[in-house]
Amino acid sequence: MRRIAIVFACLTTIITGCVSVASSSDQATPGVGSDLTAVSRSSPDASASAALDLCSITDTTSAMGPRGALGIDVVVGMGFVTHARDAVKYVRLAGVEPEIQTDHPAWLIATKGPIQLPLGPKMWNPTCVVIDGEANWFITGDYEDDGVIVTPLPLKAEPVFALPALAP
Repeated sequence: MRRIAIVFACLTTIITGCVSVASSSDQATPGVGSDLTAVSRSSPDASASAALDLCSITDTTSAMGPRGALGIDVVVGMGFVTHARDAVKYVRLAGVEPEIQTDHPAWLIATKGPIQLPLGPKMWNPTCVVIDGEANWFITGDYEDDGVIVTPLPLKAEPVFALPALAP
C-alpha cells in the first residue's frame, strides 16, 4: 500500500498561526538555467515513471483502482536532484521540512491547478517530492481550510531555478 504524506511547505510557520487569508497568490517565477534533464512525457524512464505513479499522477500499475490518477497534464515541471535538500533551489519550500533534510536523491514534480488527494486539503500548485520510494506532497501554493482559501506567508528566498517542463 502506498503512503502519501501531505506536508505544509512552512509547517512551523503555519503551526504558529502565521498565515494570511487571500483569494490568490502571486508567486515569483524562478529563473532558468538549471542543469536538470527534462523527463519525457510520452516515454519516461523507469525511475521517472515510478515517481509519477507514487505521486498518483499516472497509474501504470493499476494500483489506484476506479478513482484513477490525477493525469500527466497537471505536471508543469519535473526533475531529478541528487540531494533532496537541494529541492529549495527548484520549488517553493522553506528548506526546514524534515523530509528533505537528506542527501538522498529525489524526484521533484511541480503541478498546476487545484489538486485534491483523498485524505488531504484542496491544494493549488502543490509539489510532490519522492525520496527513497516515498511520495510527499508539499503545499507550495494556496490551500483550502474549512472553505477558506489560505495563502502561506512569503518564503525567505524563492527558488533560483525552474524545473524543466516535460519533454514530448
